[in-house]
Amino acid sequence: MKWNKLAAAVLSVFLGLVLAGCLQTAEPQYTLILTSPSDENEPMPQGRHFYVSGAIETQGGSGVPEDAQMLVRLLDETGQAVRTVRSVGKGTSCLWAFHENYVYDVPDDPERADCVAGYDPVLVVEDVTRPMESFANAEIKCAFSDDQFRALIVCATDAAHGLLQDDGVGFVNGDGTAIEGLPAGDYSVQVTLLDGRERVLASAEKELTIGNPTDSVIGRFHPQEHYERLLDWYSQQGWAINIDWIPGFMPTSNGVVSGFPAMFANNDLAVYSVSKAHMLMYLIEPSSSSNRLELAYLQYAGRVGSPETFAAYHYDIGEPVVYLPDGEVLEGTIVPFAEQDYLDLCRVDEVTDEAVDNIYPFEGNYNVKSNTRLDGTVVVDASRKFAVSGALAPFQVEPEDVSQTEGGLYELRNKFDTVTYTFDDGTSSRTYRKSAVMTRYNYAMRANAYVCYYEFYNVFDGAEVLEPGKTYTVTVQGYDNHGTPVEGAQETMTIRAE
Repeated sequence: MKWNKLAAAVLSVFLGLVLAGCLQTAEPQYTLILTSPSDENEPMPQGRHFYVSGAIETQGGSGVPEDAQMLVRLLDETGQAVRTVRSVGKGTSCLWAFHENYVYDVPDDPERADCVAGYDPVLVVEDVTRPMESFANAEIKCAFSDDQFRALIVCATDAAHGLLQDDGVGFVNGDGTAIEGLPAGDYSVQVTLLDGRERVLASAEKELTIGNPTDSVIGRFHPQEHYERLLDWYSQQGWAINIDWIPGFMPTSNGVVSGFPAMFANNDLAVYSVSKAHMLMYLIEPSSSSNRLELAYLQYAGRVGSPETFAAYHYDIGEPVVYLPDGEVLEGTIVPFAEQDYLDLCRVDEVTDEAVDNIYPFEGNYNVKSNTRLDGTVVVDASRKFAVSGALAPFQVEPEDVSQTEGGLYELRNKFDTVTYTFDDGTSSRTYRKSAVMTRYNYAMRANAYVCYYEFYNVFDGAEVLEPGKTYTVTVQGYDNHGTPVEGAQETMTIRAE
């Protein structure tokens, strides 16, 4: 009987403990997922600041503790920390977006709330009431929330210590000393989430190589038909493509870009200063970084004029895809410009009367017929309009035609401006001058217009230019902004009018 009472008592205590354990709230468990630097970006070019960012996942809890801290370290091959960044606090209260070199022009957002909401660690300060006392401190540049984190790893203080050019801030160590550039080598990025008592809640680590690639790429990422072919082409060539956000540039929720132009310029251009740049001349808009920054810098550095440091490419038919009215779809292939060759003819279209000079809808709505074999005789209906599609490669400009601005950007003042067409039937000739700039747009919406440098789509009225039964030698010559013919920018083709 006593044993039964004892067993019952033990069982009661055991069940009580089990029940208590079942009812006790489980401690939150955290997982850090590193998303950048991404593997596609390796090696990380020397001379570039970069972000370490990712997601925070919580199981069994409602978020990260308010007193949590984030610690990010860059370790060298020996395991020594060569960069250490610790957060000031959770949330956005430690972000300040009013540095004199910070660009953001939205009158409807005077408090710059959209800038702060982006968790850009560049903006982290210790005290927003005295922001400039700590703005340059590289050791506090980490921001995080309940579900994300982003830290800035500073490469160097300025051009004197390892950057390509000054970044508009001049980051320093916590003690105010200059930061020396990171040498090439193998590193690891270590991210740790700590609670208020410095206990580890979660950690993540990934390897990273810093070094200079031999090849780099310049190209636009839209529209989709082009983007898919671009990525496939890069992959076939074995070239890395930067897909991570570059410090100095941060889009906001209202669609306006904010940041430090000089910082973005340094971080973007670091790779182009030490590698061979491969540039696809498709959809190069005047305001794009491809034109205003990357190509302009390469011109400034004199790298466009050497095949060792620059190569240009285009679609052989002028477009990634050409749609014809009978349902046929022509697929474009990316091909290089020949050395010292700056103009290629891609296609001759017979088009409807609606066609306008240097305007091309992405959907190809003006097309009636396309001729892509221009090495023989191109037969054109003289009663129709016809268009000539062509691509242009950058030529090395003279030093007086490019300069660096005080803000660390570049101004390029020469490029292709016009092309001339000389139609010679053997007894007489006529010359027409056309613009060397075209515009693509969405035909159905009459929207999404893209002004494109280095491409042309020149429309002619066949009834005015051609005489049925005659064969013409057509010579196309490119001219720069000064009205000077560009050497190596001339092509000929044969057109027979019917």
